[in-house]
Amino acid sequence: KETLVPNAFSPNGDGKNDLFKILSTEAITASNMKIYNRWGILLFESSDLAIGWDGTYKNVVAEIGVYLYQIEITFANGEKEVLKGNVTVVL
Repeated sequence: KETLVPNAFSPNGDGKNDLFKILSTEAITASNMKIYNRWGILLFESSDLAIGWDGTYKNVVAEIGVYLYQIEITFANGEKEVLKGNVTVVL
């Protein structure tokens, strides 16, 4: 199985790389994604990985910089995985 998490994205509305979301070669049956700023404030949370983070917080585009993520996923075979890291917002 392979789960890919991008390390940067550009939510500038050009239709290319506008969302932060993961890709997996395995079917995912449950998930929870949380995005935090450098001060630990929760900016985004979703249980639907297909939605992804659009780089906004309270309808305002996030500043260019590094954000932390924690993604909990459950695969169709019952295996669970927690992914933690950072993603850079570029415009």
